[in-house]
This record gives sequence, structure tokens and C-alpha cells, in this order.
Amino acid sequence: MGSFAGRNGRLCALSGAVLLTVALVSAEANATPSFPADLKKAVPLACAPTCLVCHTRPEGGSGTATQPFALSMMVPGGLVKNKPETVAPAVNKLREQMIDSNGDGTPDIEQLEAGYDPNLGVSGLVCGPAYGCGARLAPQRARGFDSGMLFVVALAAGGVFVRQRRRS
Repeated sequence: MGSFAGRNGRLCALSGAVLLTVALVSAEANATPSFPADLKKAVPLACAPTCLVCHTRPEGGSGTATQPFALSMMVPGGLVKNKPETVAPAVNKLREQMIDSNGDGTPDIEQLEAGYDPNLGVSGLVCGPAYGCGARLAPQRARGFDSGMLFVVALAAGGVFVRQRRRS
């Protein structure tokens, strides 16, 4: 009986560690998904911009909002991570102060209104063609595990662990 309790204790500890890992990874992977739509509404724009207007990766992610426009939206704009209500006030501050994050002579909000990425100026469109060769594709997920895949792998690993323990 002690052997059964020992196995269950180890299984519970392994399960707890796996669930904690899943929770931490999924929390780290979350960006603020409403920000592109909030920016579209606040400027206003013809389309919601891709994550690359603020992030260095097409899928966004914690710690990657380091584009010049993102930094301006945060300071002096006042944008706060996971607080969609701070998007419109940040846009208004950038508009009032005529902030030009990339230093090309045209303020960020004017570039957005004209359909250009404020980090790239006239060389980068915020909204591309909706069809044809130049159509902009939706940002793709990064290659690798997302939290759902990690959970499935963790369940499979737990199953293998239990099966191995039953054989011995």
C-alpha cells in the first residue's frame, strides 16, 4: 500500500509541475489581443494593423513590443500592457505632441491615417491589398509549442509515465 501511495504522490507532483509550466508558458505568450482593433478605432484606420506595428515578431508576445511606435505609445503616450482603455488616450497624446517615432519628419498618427506603418514611413503599408499577389496574410503563429500543444504533450508524457510505473 505504501508503494501505491508513493506512486500517486510522484504522479501528483509531476502533474502539478506540468500544469504550472503550462500556466506560466501560456501567461508569457499572451499579448493584448484587442490592441490592433483598439488602435484601428482610435486613429481611425481602414484596417486593424498587424502586430508588427508595435512588436518585433508577427505573432506579438511579451517583451517584443519594442518597435519605435510601441515605445512612443508607452512613453509619452501612457499605453499600458493588458489595458485596452489606454490605447485611445495614448493615440491622442501622440497626436497632440506630434510624436515622430522614426524621425522621418511625419508624425506617427499622420502616417497611420495615411495608411503607413509609423516605424517604416512610406515604405511600409499598414493595410495592403485584400487580394492578389500583394495581399497581406494574417500573422502566423510562431513555430513551436503554444500552450494547447504543451498541454497535450504534458498529458501524453503523464500517460507514458503512468504506463511505465505500472509495468515495474
